[in-house]
Amino acid sequence: GFIAHLPHKLVEAFKVTLEETVSADLLLHVIDVAAGAREDNIYQVQAVLEEIGAQNIPQLQVFNKLDLLEQEPRIDYDEHGVPERVWLSAATGAGCDLLQAVAERVGADMVEEELHLQPQQGRLRAALYKMGAVAAEEYGDDGTAHLSVRLPRADWNRLMKRDAGEAALQGASSQSGNLW
Repeated sequence: GFIAHLPHKLVEAFKVTLEETVSADLLLHVIDVAAGAREDNIYQVQAVLEEIGAQNIPQLQVFNKLDLLEQEPRIDYDEHGVPERVWLSAATGAGCDLLQAVAERVGADMVEEELHLQPQQGRLRAALYKMGAVAAEEYGDDGTAHLSVRLPRADWNRLMKRDAGEAALQGASSQSGNLW
């Protein structure tokens, strides 16, 4: 919201610095969720981005100060499963899934798979949970864990090489079949 309160001449003076924004891969738009003029502040930032030609740079809105409201921290996704908004409190640390959302946004190549892990593959399951990659999990009568996972391909490849290897993948399956 600070942009709304800057004199136009000062915005012009910072225009060269702001123009570096055009070469960014992702803009983090931090928003004071408790501000009374929140929508106006968002509009002002968008207007400046349009003025410098950065309106088409992907953005992740970070709604901060959630501790001042009675809302749960969360990540909002669009219809394609891409993070659009992160709701958090920097003061309390609640909802600081920001790094996960940023990784998803800049990780252009995401792996979305359904895995079927045997009980002896607990190490792989734990690693996927530690990475925040598990979207859903169910268990079969035979103890098989059915996991829906989503993570950047680079992380997936690193995990397969480091923690799983070929032996751990025995019994794991992919619906698309293009990873093995």
